[in-house]
Amino acid sequence: MNSTNQAQKEFADTRILRLVLGDQLNENHSWFKEQRPEVVYALMEVRSETDYANHHIQKVIGIFAAMRSFARRLESKGHRVVYISIDERENQHRFSANLELLRRRFGFGHWEYQEPDEYRLDRILNEAGQELQLPFRRVSSEHFLLERSELNSWFSSEKSPLMERFYRKMRLRTGYLMVGQEPESGRWNFDEDNRSSIPKNASI
Repeated sequence: MNSTNQAQKEFADTRILRLVLGDQLNENHSWFKEQRPEVVYALMEVRSETDYANHHIQKVIGIFAAMRSFARRLESKGHRVVYISIDERENQHRFSANLELLRRRFGFGHWEYQEPDEYRLDRILNEAGQELQLPFRRVSSEHFLLERSELNSWFSSEKSPLMERFYRKMRLRTGYLMVGQEPESGRWNFDEDNRSSIPKNASI
């Protein structure tokens, strides 16, 4: 994997930088269907992600190990990758500051990121886009059965949004747990069976 220093000359023709987060290690994402010489993928180990809440050290190490493995996997498929490790001297430990570091290094004129699964990160990356004052684009993470825009549209059109109605709609749409137009086993859910309190003498 290339550190920022190693990659400076090699990636001098970078035009687009794509940020990949630690929970977006999906080589089937449409981003990776072709190798583009003007694109560099950036992965970062940052303290802003390890320290915003208490995490077990094994979880952090597991995520970093997966990120490093994924970076090597991308390189083996012909993609260009720059990796900022947790102990790299110039690591600023915030996405926005590291993106600025990479912008100065490579001079990219556009950057992209996949929709984060967390609202917290969604705000952070949107703010990073404003700080950098460069064109940027957010794309689908392709993690979900429904795109975010369609989800917003559905809930905003409902007078009283209920998860149950959404749940049924998605099962009808996908065919999951369905037999034709009817739910598998004849019941949509088993909520009524799960509403009693745990017996006082129950051992958990």
